Amino acid sequence: MTWRPIGDAKVGDALVGFTDVPGPGRNRILERSVVEHVWKREAPTVELQVGSRRVVASNDHKWLAQVRPWWRETARLNLGARLRLLGDSEGRAAQDTPDYQAGYIAGVTQGDGTFRWDPAWRSDKLGYPQSYWRVAVLATDRPILDRLVQFLAAFDVNVEVKPFTNSGSSPMLKVEARALGTLAKIAATLEERSSAQWRAGWLAGMFDTDGMYDKNLRISQRKDNGVLERVEAYGSDLGFTFKIERWERACPTARLAGDVDTRIRFLTTIAPALQRKCNDFYGRLLETPVGEVTGLRRGPVRELIDIQTSTGTFVAEGICTHNCYALTLAKRLKAMGSAKYQNDGDPRTSGPGFELTVHPDALRVPYKWRSPRTVFVNSMSDLFHARVPLDFVRQVFEVMADTPQHTYQVLTKRARRLRQVADRLEWPANVWMGVSVETGKELPRVDDLREVPAAVRFLSCEPLLGPLDGLDLAGIDWVIAGGESGAGHRPLDEHWVTGIRDACLEAEVAFFFKQWGGRTPKAGGRLLEGRTWDQLPLREPVSSH
Repeated sequence: MTWRPIGDAKVGDALVGFTDVPGPGRNRILERSVVEHVWKREAPTVELQVGSRRVVASNDHKWLAQVRPWWRETARLNLGARLRLLGDSEGRAAQDTPDYQAGYIAGVTQGDGTFRWDPAWRSDKLGYPQSYWRVAVLATDRPILDRLVQFLAAFDVNVEVKPFTNSGSSPMLKVEARALGTLAKIAATLEERSSAQWRAGWLAGMFDTDGMYDKNLRISQRKDNGVLERVEAYGSDLGFTFKIERWERACPTARLAGDVDTRIRFLTTIAPALQRKCNDFYGRLLETPVGEVTGLRRGPVRELIDIQTSTGTFVAEGICTHNCYALTLAKRLKAMGSAKYQNDGDPRTSGPGFELTVHPDALRVPYKWRSPRTVFVNSMSDLFHARVPLDFVRQVFEVMADTPQHTYQVLTKRARRLRQVADRLEWPANVWMGVSVETGKELPRVDDLREVPAAVRFLSCEPLLGPLDGLDLAGIDWVIAGGESGAGHRPLDEHWVTGIRDACLEAEVAFFFKQWGGRTPKAGGRLLEGRTWDQLPLREPVSSH
C-alpha cells in the first residue's frame, strides 16, 4: 500500500475510495475503489494548498468539505475552507532507495528468516557448521519473496523463488543462499542503518511476516529478543506510537495507537508487500482529520490527468476528492448540443449534462432496424444503476422481447441490484446478461449472475488484470477474456488466460479470447497457444452495432 502519482494510474488499479453520496441516515464509509478510465485533457489550473499538501487541479474538480455543501469545486473554494483529509503523502515510502531495500531485507529476515553464518566459517565439508540464509513463507505470501529477489539483486545477490518442502500441509516457497561469498554480502546488507527509510523498510518486513490488521494493527513476536522494543522505537522515529502488550496466554504484540487515519498513514509510510494485510479499514466509517485551505493560486492551462473510479472518489495528495469520467464526457456532449445530455445534475454530486435521465423515445429505435443485429445496451451508463427506475428497466426488457430478431447484450457492474430485481423482469431468449470480472475481487458478481434467469449468461474479463482462481462456471454460458491496450498498458499473464480457458473447456462453456493487448488492441495479436478462440454461445450474432 503506497502513494502513486496520478499519471501512473492504470485501468484496474485498486485505490482507497469512499462513499460518494450516502443514503438517508447513512454515513460515508471507506471503500475499495477501482480505476475504470484514465484520460488526459488541457484545462486552466489552480494550485491548491491545504497545510503541507499541495495539488494542481482543474477549476471544476471537487473536494469533500467538512460541512455542507459537501462537494465543492476548486473554483469555489476560499482560504480557510475546511476539507476532509486522509493519510499523508509526505510520509510515503521510498522503495527504490538502498536504505529502504536493506531495511526490508533485514525485517523479513528477522521475522521469518534463518541466517547461519560466521565470517570465520569455511565449508561444512571441513567440519565447520553448515552456513545458509533462507526465508520461507506460505505460497500465498509469495509477494514477500518476489520483493526480496528484487531488492537483493540491487546488492548483487541473486536468488530465486523455489518450492520449500516441509512437514505441513500448506504449500510453501523459499529464497535461499548458501555460497559463502553471497552470505557475506547478505550480512553486510542486514547491518542496521540510522535513516528513516531503513526503519520504514524494516517495519514493512516485520509487518509482512509477523504483522496483522484486524480492527487493531499489531506486530507480534514470541521470542524475548527485543524486536517489539525496536518496533516501538522505529515507529516513534517515524511519528507513530506503538504500545507493547504482553499476555499470559497469547503472543506479545506491539499495537499501533490511533484511529483509521493513523493506520492508513502508517501503512503508506512503510509500504508492505502483502496487500491482504492492508484491507481491514474498508467498510469502516470515514472519520478523518480536517485541514484548512491555506493557499489558492491560479495557474496556466496545462495537461491534466483525470481518472474515473468505481466509487466516484479517491484521495489526492491526502485530500478526499471526487471524480467521474462520464461526468466530464457528459459536460462536453452538452456543450456540443447533444440532446440526451442537456439535463444538469445536482452540482454537489454530479454536473452539467449528467443528471440521471431516462430516454423513453430511444425505446422506439430497435423497431426501425430492418436487419437483425447485436446491440450492446447502455454504453455510457448501467441499466441496473440504483437510480434507474425499475419501471423503465421493465420497458427496456419489453422492447427487447418485442424485437426477437435482434440480440441484446447487457453488461453491468451492479450485479447485486441485478440479482435483486431479476425475478421482477421477463427474460426473453434474445437477452444475454453479463457481469464484468477483471480480477478475483469481482468473483462474487458471478454468484449474483447465476441467480438470473437469462437465456445466456456471460462474463466479460477484459481487461483481465489478475488470475481468477476458484472461478466457478456453473450456470455460465460464455466467457470473454482480453488484455489491456493503450499507453501504459500492463502485460497479460498467459497463465491467467489459460486458466480461464481450461476452466471453460472443463465446464463446456464457450470461450472467446479477444486480444493480448499492447500499445494498440491488435499489437499483441489474438493467438493463444497457436490458435484463435472465437467460441460463441448458442448462436452467432448476425452483426454488431
